[in-house]
Amino acid sequence: MRLYKALILLPLLACSSTPPDTVALCGADAGADAAQPDASEQRRIVAIIGPSNADGLGNSTLVPDYIDAYPAVTLKQRRAGGATNPIPWVDTSNAPLAPRCLGPNCFGVELSLGRALDAANPGLWSVTKLVIDGSGLNQHWRPGATYPSGGTPLHTQLMTWLAESEAELSGKLAAVVIIQGERDALYAATSAAFQADQEAQIAAIQAVYPDAIFLLNRLHAQTSPAYNSVVRAAQEAQTGVTLVDIDDLSLKGDLVHFTPATYITLGERFASAYLSP
Repeated sequence: MRLYKALILLPLLACSSTPPDTVALCGADAGADAAQPDASEQRRIVAIIGPSNADGLGNSTLVPDYIDAYPAVTLKQRRAGGATNPIPWVDTSNAPLAPRCLGPNCFGVELSLGRALDAANPGLWSVTKLVIDGSGLNQHWRPGATYPSGGTPLHTQLMTWLAESEAELSGKLAAVVIIQGERDALYAATSAAFQADQEAQIAAIQAVYPDAIFLLNRLHAQTSPAYNSVVRAAQEAQTGVTLVDIDDLSLKGDLVHFTPATYITLGERFASAYLSP
């Protein structure tokens, strides 16, 4: 496990003229002056999976420089507003990277992650998201979980989604961003199983995509669930992953969900962690 703390890629959060509750990408121009990619180089796909913090509950009106579509990066996403049975999936057709709406609950780390990767290696990136609000690793995502009952297990759906993403986006899975742990930290049993569950999930994905790297964020130190420290320790014990620290970033008042500024910062940290040796 590599614990990633520093943000080294782009000048971040605020210009001096930016209101304090907004986020701006200073000097950004959507890569207008970026070099053209080598046409022979295969596109790279970054997958984002997990519950509501992976889905993204950010208010897009507070990140004005991220509202416009970013054509250099394609976004494919399937999301569900709750972990019910059957899964209430909503698909968004492949489109340029952009918030899914204008207002609250409209974006996650993908907006800054995609831009930051494209700034470093222009014209090579796509993002695919499979997310379910309120889901947990033990009950829903781990290999062997029986959710949804009577249907195709979510882990199997995930593997199918990754294969479909490679085919539709004409690329290769380069990284998997896993934002997970808040629900599992609610209970003694699921928090105790977290390390084994996550190791099983990563191993199952690696068996099919051996070149993909795994980027995780450690649960925030102030996250409210009772077994937060158990899940944090399990995340720190993971091997073969990069763990991104977010303890210096802000949470909403519920002490679970990220603020808009945190989504932007974390997306850039994931990109920097991917690009760092």
